Amino acid sequence: MVGVGVTALDNLESAVLEFRSRDERVDLKGLRSVIDSLEGEFALEARRAQESGEHLVAGNISAAAFISRTCSMSVSSAADRLCVGGQLAELPQVSAALRSGEVGYQSVSVLCHLREQLGDKKDLFNQEEMLEYARNFSVSGLRYLCRHARHAADPDGFGRDAEEDFSRRHLHISQLPDGMHVIDG
Repeated sequence: MVGVGVTALDNLESAVLEFRSRDERVDLKGLRSVIDSLEGEFALEARRAQESGEHLVAGNISAAAFISRTCSMSVSSAADRLCVGGQLAELPQVSAALRSGEVGYQSVSVLCHLREQLGDKKDLFNQEEMLEYARNFSVSGLRYLCRHARHAADPDGFGRDAEEDFSRRHLHISQLPDGMHVIDG
């Protein structure tokens, strides 16, 4: 129960402090499920912050940059949370599976990025079918499957992205003063 002046986040922080003071070991899968569920909540809140324009008020160019700086995370991690938050609102079955621990955050992220990449063809995304794959495949296997699904559903978009990736590739080797070499690519 939330008391006067006490927020749900305050209660969560108290529960985490209590959890950290435990003496016994915990089930790793159960702990990961709770963390993944909270990642989903964070993604939804990040998206709400973006939609409110909170990042603009703070003088940031992008919501990802604002979240990155505010929450001490990389811009790519913040952008991932924004993508997931935007897609979860439209994917109730995926959202429920994440909350219940049926699938993990990384699998949900792969599914959400696929749906976002489909753009105008996002209606081809079948939640039930994709959730079944997420339950039965590793994250890397699911990522591979989603690349093929994207190629089948949107070959033109897939080709454009592949061409852009090809044009951005580079390899640079430089020598440091101590004789070591650095490879950047």
